[in-house]
Amino acid sequence: MSEDKEMRELLDALKYTSSDRFKAVQRKFSTARNTISGDALSQPYAALFTESEKETLREAAGILGAFKNKIEHAKEIRAREERRREEHLKHCKSLRSTALDRYLPRPETLAEYIDAVKFHLALQDNRERIIRGTYFGHGTGYIELDLNRGLDPQYPHLAVKHGAITCWQESREWLSENLWPYDKEPEHLRLETVLNAYRDEWSKVTESRYKTC
Repeated sequence: MSEDKEMRELLDALKYTSSDRFKAVQRKFSTARNTISGDALSQPYAALFTESEKETLREAAGILGAFKNKIEHAKEIRAREERRREEHLKHCKSLRSTALDRYLPRPETLAEYIDAVKFHLALQDNRERIIRGTYFGHGTGYIELDLNRGLDPQYPHLAVKHGAITCWQESREWLSENLWPYDKEPEHLRLETVLNAYRDEWSKVTESRYKTC
């Protein structure tokens, strides 16, 4: 069996073992080897074993040392895989944030505050049409009040600002977590589809549904 194939079989057998776990096991095998070589085969304890037993212990120490080296190699490979995985996940997260920055920027005006609240409510009402079986948000009671205030000319725009920013942040978080797989580069088309549905249909329906609550 080639060394590469042997190492790959070891990694496959331990595919759910982290590099930290490999490191911990490596220390245990090093301790076991050193106990045999440094204690059992040294004076005065060596005198307690027959020559045959001492030879068996030397062989065991050699096997433990060789396996410790395999574990060290496996640890290095797994650590590289983990670093690549972590870099990939950070890359995907950054791309999701970039997409949301482009299509769902932070609201700055009264009209944008109101739209952020409506979009948040629309996502709550239509989330199962986007992705089945997910939970989103914390209820709509205070958000409905914010929407009413924003639509009522007697209230200044600051009355709706705080809630709108919260709605915007939660909408972004939900879309980031549910619209795309966390380990895949995001497709902007999926976000565009949701936003188009909101503009073409959900916005008017949401305003009609909640503005008189």
